Amino acid sequence: MVQMTLKAIGLIAVSTVRQTEGVSLDEQERAIRERCEREGLRLLEPLVILPGVSRSDPDIIEMFAGDDPKYEPYRRLRRMINSKAADVLISYDDGRVGRSKSMYVYIAENAIANGMRVLIVTSGWIDADNEDYAIMAGGIRATTDMKRRVKMSKAGIERRMQRGLPKREPPISHRVARDELGRGIRVELREGMERFWADVATLVLEGVSWRDIGHVLYERFGHVNPRSGKPFREGVLYRILHNPFFWGSAAIGYSDQHGVWAFDETAPTPPDLKINRHPNPPIPPVYTGETAERIKAELHRRADSVKGRAHPHDTARFSGLLVCGVCGWRLTVYRNRQNPRHVYYYYRCAKSFLPGGLKCSNKRLIRETLVIEQVGDFLARWLARANPDLLPLARPLEDEQRQQRIASLRAEIDQVRAEIDTLIMRQAKAPLSIQDMYAQQIERLAHRLTVLEDNLRQAEMKGEGQTTQ
Repeated sequence: MVQMTLKAIGLIAVSTVRQTEGVSLDEQERAIRERCEREGLRLLEPLVILPGVSRSDPDIIEMFAGDDPKYEPYRRLRRMINSKAADVLISYDDGRVGRSKSMYVYIAENAIANGMRVLIVTSGWIDADNEDYAIMAGGIRATTDMKRRVKMSKAGIERRMQRGLPKREPPISHRVARDELGRGIRVELREGMERFWADVATLVLEGVSWRDIGHVLYERFGHVNPRSGKPFREGVLYRILHNPFFWGSAAIGYSDQHGVWAFDETAPTPPDLKINRHPNPPIPPVYTGETAERIKAELHRRADSVKGRAHPHDTARFSGLLVCGVCGWRLTVYRNRQNPRHVYYYYRCAKSFLPGGLKCSNKRLIRETLVIEQVGDFLARWLARANPDLLPLARPLEDEQRQQRIASLRAEIDQVRAEIDTLIMRQAKAPLSIQDMYAQQIERLAHRLTVLEDNLRQAEMKGEGQTTQ
């Protein structure tokens, strides 16, 4: 009786470019070939998953059924499994099959469902008889390995931060100096940008908004973003001037939560922030002396009042001075330029037009002429009083705005908590293969909840301070 030789698909994978240039691939292939020879398997061809393909990506459908070129190795593996091209899928270890439980389960279950057996060189066989236990144990090993690697990566990033080095790249104001082996040794100012930063300081101190400063830099001084060759887009210079490295500090864990904490040690910081304000070797700041103090004062002013959106030479009389009577947010200017001979100004609540989140119900556009009439009428009546002092009006207005702000924050906190509760319930009922996606959504909302609760505490503490004065 002729015995059929079982065919095997060899699966080898790496995590970094450096591994492809070392011995990792060779070691995996050698171990797989030796095991196939010992088991009497005929290896069809190794299946190499190239670096850059994330094996912990939770979007399994996109990876195996989409059209993104970087996921082609996974689709090739799926076609070979579904066509029953082999009898065995062999891999060096659990981590080569998938870095998450859901990925490991998907590949192993599909192979077994198509009549194949799975052979892990470091742990043994998986087939229909021991499928549930082996896949569960393998998934746990794969996830544990990934968590260990992530923990090591985070520790390395924190050590770099303590030495004054960034997680990736510093802002365009600075560069990383490297040794002969290409290792970062310190952060230093990028040469040849002195004129650029002087012109940026001029516009910031003039009050040019973050929205327009990139275009004004180009129109008045001819400056463009050195990385794109085009004028700076809205918000880019805001993030640069609120980056801790810009002011001589090293930090991680702040993502896009830039703010005055970058240069002010007394300001509230993002919840996951780790910052080193005195790195060794030191990081030179862009601005020093009187210029630095003036820039910091202007950034504080914008953070506390107009949010950097007022135009210094605009004819909108009430920019940054009006607040919404419903939610307490500041009203922003809307310009109607349909009539080329005249521009009509309106004011509207910015929160009612924000995408997502808890929007304000006040969507009215208030014409500037109406505001002028109301303010003029009020001033006429107030000045007719025996004591026309306007200062007593300031405190009640501040208290009312603070109460509106607190109410808005509490409503948003309640909404986020409800969303988290809903996701937790859905995660509990979801299959194991998609629970990781729910966990990521819950983590993002939990981070947002922490920020909102910090803002609420600050608003309440500010009110208590004013009450005791």
